[in-house]
Amino acid sequence: RDIDGKARIDSIYAQVTQGVVDYQKISYYSSIDGMEIPAYVYQPLEKRGSGGHAAMIWVHGGVHGNWSASYWPFVKEAVERGYVIIAPEYRGSPGYGEEHHRAIDYGGYEVDDCMDAYTWMVENLPHVDRDRVGMMGWSHGGFITVHAVSREEHPFQAGAALVPVTNLI
Repeated sequence: RDIDGKARIDSIYAQVTQGVVDYQKISYYSSIDGMEIPAYVYQPLEKRGSGGHAAMIWVHGGVHGNWSASYWPFVKEAVERGYVIIAPEYRGSPGYGEEHHRAIDYGGYEVDDCMDAYTWMVENLPHVDRDRVGMMGWSHGGFITVHAVSREEHPFQAGAALVPVTNLI
């Protein structure tokens, strides 16, 4: 059911983005253990050239949540403003099989999965300015964002954690 649901969401994005934004579904590998991490990438149709675009890693919320079609109006607005957006389906996200779903570790490797999206962007999208990348998320995505930008070393210039879980007690 989850795999069918994810295929439906992917088909919605393939339709609504056509001629509006440059959309692709990619995957990269976790630097921690090599797990394949799917991700959605949204970019302006016309690129500004080398380092011309700020970018954001947009982390979906929900423990065992996933990137849904409800994000589209917000992503569209961000891309229209010139941002490149990458939305990782970190470990625990449904729709990618049982192993991916059960690999959630609540504040551990899932944070690395999302941070690895930065590496994929700067290595594969020369129009992304590596010095103007932020991370944002709601709820569990905010929880991951807080963990990422609280690390001693991280590449982000900004982090927005909206309604994050901050007190597990």
